[in-house]
Amino acid sequence: MSIFYHRTTRRGAEAILREGFRDVVGKCVADRVLRGVWLEDVPLDCHVGANESHLLKVELDLSDEELDTYECRRKGCSYREWLVPAAILNDKATVEIENVDEAME
Repeated sequence: MSIFYHRTTRRGAEAILREGFRDVVGKCVADRVLRGVWLEDVPLDCHVGANESHLLKVELDLSDEELDTYECRRKGCSYREWLVPAAILNDKATVEIENVDEAME
């Protein structure tokens, strides 16, 4: 079982927990274009929403070979990231809210 993280808006987190992930088009190194959901091996501290963001913890049981298919390797990054098809995540992943970054009200 591998643990990944996905940061999104509050509305995005609610939709994912209710309806599942949806694919986006992402560009990897060497102009490799994939469809899927961005996952990282560490919780990135980036600002997603205008007011708040949610960090989702995604537990996924895929082999290293399967994960390698979806990894986007970037030189100089201190973290690893993957673009995994939503269908795989919706079928095989366990998702929960890891923490909520409170917005200033």
